[in-house]
Amino acid sequence: MKRKKILTLCAGGQVRSVTLGGICKYWFGHEAIAASLEKLEPDTLDMLYRWAEVIVVVEQQYVQLVPDEHASKVRLVDIGPDRWGMSNHEGLVAEIMKHDLAEILGIPDTVWEEKKAIKVEAWERWKRKYPPGGPIVADGSIQKS
Repeated sequence: MKRKKILTLCAGGQVRSVTLGGICKYWFGHEAIAASLEKLEPDTLDMLYRWAEVIVVVEQQYVQLVPDEHASKVRLVDIGPDRWGMSNHEGLVAEIMKHDLAEILGIPDTVWEEKKAIKVEAWERWKRKYPPGGPIVADGSIQKS
């Protein structure tokens, strides 16, 4: 499968787009860049739009913010406003996974199902090993037992 250049966009470029970009990058091996629609200069966004083969926005209202010349690249993973406050939040990952990313990103179904099953199991193992209030401390490091 050819690696795609995927640009993921949200308002601030720190939570939803980072999580979605991470799934594209680490789960499926695509090149992915997360960015902010509100905090980047127009020329920076233009450069990113030209680089991307696929542009994924996380709310319907953002579709119209991408210039018409790049409209054919735009895909929507409508997960709504940020209510998680941190990238890779379990609820955010679950919300993203409700969408048919294989169809949206053009990933063959067999690859998607195989990767999804492996990653969901790994995520479940991680949650069992490090439950909330467990050994992960505020700075993100893991306490040794």
